[in-house]
Amino acid sequence: MSGRYYFSSGLLGEGLTDYSANVGMRRNGFGVESFDYSGGVGFSGRYRRGLTDHLTLGGRIEGGRGFVSGGPTLTAGLPVGELDLSVASSGGRGGLGGAASLGYSYISRRFGANVLLRYLSDTYSNLSLTPLNDRPRLQATLSAGVPIAGRFSAGVEVQAAQARDSGYLGRYAVRGDMQLGGSTSLSASAGVGDAGGSISPVAFVSLTHFFGEQTTGSAGASSQNHQSGSNVVVQRSLSAGNGFGYRVAGDSSSSSGEAMVQAQSSFGLYQAEYHREGASNTGLAQASGGVVFIGDDAFLSRPVQAGFALIQVPGVEGVRGYLNNQEIGRTDSHGNLLIPALAPYYGNRLRIEGTDVPMDYEVGSLEQLVATPLRGGAQVVFDVKRSQSVAGLIRMESGKTPAFGELRVDYKGGHAESPVSAEGKFWLDGVPPGKHHGLVEFRDGFCNLDLNVPASPERIVELGAVRCTIDQVATASAVTSPASR
Repeated sequence: MSGRYYFSSGLLGEGLTDYSANVGMRRNGFGVESFDYSGGVGFSGRYRRGLTDHLTLGGRIEGGRGFVSGGPTLTAGLPVGELDLSVASSGGRGGLGGAASLGYSYISRRFGANVLLRYLSDTYSNLSLTPLNDRPRLQATLSAGVPIAGRFSAGVEVQAAQARDSGYLGRYAVRGDMQLGGSTSLSASAGVGDAGGSISPVAFVSLTHFFGEQTTGSAGASSQNHQSGSNVVVQRSLSAGNGFGYRVAGDSSSSSGEAMVQAQSSFGLYQAEYHREGASNTGLAQASGGVVFIGDDAFLSRPVQAGFALIQVPGVEGVRGYLNNQEIGRTDSHGNLLIPALAPYYGNRLRIEGTDVPMDYEVGSLEQLVATPLRGGAQVVFDVKRSQSVAGLIRMESGKTPAFGELRVDYKGGHAESPVSAEGKFWLDGVPPGKHHGLVEFRDGFCNLDLNVPASPERIVELGAVRCTIDQVATASAVTSPASR
């Protein structure tokens, strides 16, 4: 089971819910040992609901062999900022345990701050923390920042923790970030670190450059615990559509390095990694995919961790589809394209490329705004229909033609009109296949006709001669009430 590194506490709108339920075999020694699932079955679940726009309540539960853990959560919107509170307890082989956290955040254009206070008892446990692991009994984190001018920002960071086994750990620093031109930024931090009463200076500086839209490179130097080192990172992020990414990094202070490559297709995600830590080498390869059922069809897909949507351009193949202006892929032979990475609960802009639609099709709106729940989907149908013209010749029972008349044909969802020439010829655009009723108004009155339009791949369908019958009722009405015409 794979998930995000964290879940945002953010408020939910009134009536909205956010939930997840997971069960699977627990893996031991991830990144060190292969196929070690001796940890038994583990499960986790969470549920949050917006009671009002300013109050969200929820809870979580998780457990495995010999233990269970869980508790309630609360998020409240205050007149200034947002408050997040969670309480938990655990029980099992390590005994009873408890935990609590209180967080506050405030973000504006001129100032931002975050405060987190956390408590963990000596025996508290969850899926990633056993009673044998060291943990911070008390932990406090404070960060605040303010922009200065248009290209510079400054901030302060304070971290303090009293660990059960390793004692007091602290870090106090000031930080600055500056934009150098349009593609380069500089970050620097300086302060002191405190580990068990041993105080040492802490500093780092990093220069980052953006090579195009997806590739970045950075180089930095750091000093901590009386040791200094440098690091270099070059990486290319995956796009929302098909493509590849990579990351290469090295750190002299820890004599470590890593290399990773990713590839993404419409039906899978593939990744290979190599890590070196001192004299230790580890490797990892993985492939993942999914199956999405939506409407009456099933689609092979990349893993769906958020929301998804099915773009439908009925009957048109090869049309490019975009998510927030990033190309995802092209429609298949049925006109379908699955988008597996929508941001849940937020508006996602889905768009098709109008120039990919053949000239004999009429296109409505090219863009739609779509919001889905977490791991929920939507069918997004774009109004694209084939523009087919129908031509023919109208003949009345007497052999005459309703010369210089006007033909109107009604069909489901609309109608089409055409003038009638002196020879009785007509031309209609956009009439779909099927049987439709038509009425011709001309100098001598009205006549009815049935138009049988066959399904045809041709853009222009020739119907030949079409029989038109005098409408006695309409003619009589027109004679007695000329104004009605």
